[in-house]
Amino acid sequence: MRRFILTILLIFIISNVSAQDYIHLCVGYDKEFGVPFTNGSAYNWQIKGDNNIAIITSGNGTNDIKIDLNSFGVFQLFVEEINIYGCIGYDSVFVKIHDLPTPVIFANGPTTFCDGGSVSLEVDSIYENMIWNNYLGTNSQQLNVDSTASYFVTVTDEYGCTNNSNSIFVSSNNIILPDFSYDGFCVKNPINFFNNSTTSDGDFISTLWSVDSTNFLFGDTIAFTFSEAGLHTISLNVSTNNNCQDSITKVININENPIADFSYSPITVSNLEPVVTFFTTSINPYIVKWFVNDSIFSYDINSSYSLNNPGISTIMLLVEDSNRCIDSITKQIITYYDFILYMPTSFSPNNDGINDSFGPKGLRMDHYKAYEFEIFNRWGDIVFKTFDVNVNWNGDGVQDGIYNWTINIVDELGKLRIKSGEVTLFR
Repeated sequence: MRRFILTILLIFIISNVSAQDYIHLCVGYDKEFGVPFTNGSAYNWQIKGDNNIAIITSGNGTNDIKIDLNSFGVFQLFVEEINIYGCIGYDSVFVKIHDLPTPVIFANGPTTFCDGGSVSLEVDSIYENMIWNNYLGTNSQQLNVDSTASYFVTVTDEYGCTNNSNSIFVSSNNIILPDFSYDGFCVKNPINFFNNSTTSDGDFISTLWSVDSTNFLFGDTIAFTFSEAGLHTISLNVSTNNNCQDSITKVININENPIADFSYSPITVSNLEPVVTFFTTSINPYIVKWFVNDSIFSYDINSSYSLNNPGISTIMLLVEDSNRCIDSITKQIITYYDFILYMPTSFSPNNDGINDSFGPKGLRMDHYKAYEFEIFNRWGDIVFKTFDVNVNWNGDGVQDGIYNWTINIVDELGKLRIKSGEVTLFR
């Protein structure tokens, strides 16, 4: 019988044939083998060795077959071709099936860390190629990662076998955004500082403030009074319950306060002339507020007010400049009491609407603390008496003539005043 030589071709893998005519393949794959096609030829393929290693799954009898590589080991693939002339050709090749690599990655440190931190991931062995899933351009046994993700590596060994490692989840789970605000810009006035920091995970357990690197305070909100104007450095350091921390520093400008002052006229005030005019002498006031006895009475630069009540009135001027800095000044003004009381010398109760009654006239009589008004005849008998400043004597039941009167007053300052005189009644 005539024979001819065949050459078995491993489709797409011909470059893996070694110097010992071994073809190196990886377990778990289907591979196609073939020989050049001859019209009319019959082909018989055989696997020699452990039949459990590889199985011909399709194509036997043709020039191309597919083999399922079940497990690692070595087998011989044999093919025989009988052409239309009865000539026989044959060939064989040794195939070595390699198990897939089993890479394992591990972390050199905690896989949960604060924002800005990182962890080193490492492959347990060195392979021909080691490609990390989130860093496709990196062929390295070790990788530093700083982002939240699941990480694994795909390795390829010297036989071209490829497999993925285990997966490690890395969590940068606490992003802190430190920030703060404040409600003032003025020297010698308390300024409140507010912690506005946010965190993606956990709770703040420590809030440390630094003022000009010399004053340290704790608290979510603090108050601080600057003794000098100018630029000041404020730092805030915040820490969470999972041991993460961050800080922020701001430079703020503290402004001088305005200087409040005023004058007024007249200098001497009485209840006869109670109107006082106030003049702002403050420099560049932006907002002006006038107060009398803690009650605001004007927002004008210059203003007037009537201090009717005898005694001491407290006048306060509060000024605010364009930087919202404030100052105030307080002055006390005495309103002197002028006691005014007038008594007519006669009256005519004839119901003509003119001088029909007799009584005192004065200022602020309704503010008397006590009042007694009496009328006597010539023999000293009381013909009229009242304790009401609004009630006068109308002369009912008596004859025309001369009568005596007496008034006892305790004025609004508590001073006793006694007045007396005569009045003529005629109709």
